[in-house]
Amino acid sequence: MSTPRSIPEPLALLGLAILLLGGLSVATSAQTPPAAAQPASEAPTARDFVNSAIADVTAILKDRQSTSRSRRARIEPLVDRWLDAETIAKLVLAKNWKLFDETQQQDFVASFRRHLVLTYYRNVDRYAFERIDVYEDRAETKGDWTVRTRVIAPEAGDVLIDLRVRTGSDGSGWKVIDILIEGVSLVQNFRSQFQEVLSSGKPEKLLEALHQKNEETLRSYEAAEAKEEAGAGAKTPPGSAGEPKGG
Repeated sequence: MSTPRSIPEPLALLGLAILLLGGLSVATSAQTPPAAAQPASEAPTARDFVNSAIADVTAILKDRQSTSRSRRARIEPLVDRWLDAETIAKLVLAKNWKLFDETQQQDFVASFRRHLVLTYYRNVDRYAFERIDVYEDRAETKGDWTVRTRVIAPEAGDVLIDLRVRTGSDGSGWKVIDILIEGVSLVQNFRSQFQEVLSSGKPEKLLEALHQKNEETLRSYEAAEAKEEAGAGAKTPPGSAGEPKGG
């Protein structure tokens, strides 16, 4: 398993990580003009949702007083509430979704979501960006919306990232169902990658590959985090807390 092809590095790592790891908070941004013909006026619009999600995750990523483990622990739970992992999984597998039985489908949704979080978090946590601007939103078919953003990163160059969002049928609010980085779709890239695995094997093969990759990535994170914490502990005077105090 690897980063989806056809997306230039480090754009894939930057774009997917920042925007896949958004928060759920949907308070309306006072600086964002309302878009016409969006869902009910008192409900958060797609643009509101993306603005607030970006604010939440940026605040965590820029909190350099916290340890890497702490930042990851604060971000990961947000993904479950923000990303429509089941819809993305179905779009990625396309006709191959029916090859998986119900238990395998549930396993794939959970493992794929985990794969996205683990693969891209560390890269963006080390990436220097100035801000993320939302500059356009437009209605799509079936009630979906596309919210267009620009990641301002002076050292690497700006990156254009579009989020395709829709409201959940269960009334859970806006969720992301696809991300396009410089016009390249997350769904289409993973579809191609997974199709190669399934063309020469059964669902079990893809699930095994996802499980193995997730375990390897998590072990790598934990080792790096333990090393960071050991280094911080060595610099902390006896009797002091290793983790900075804060709200």
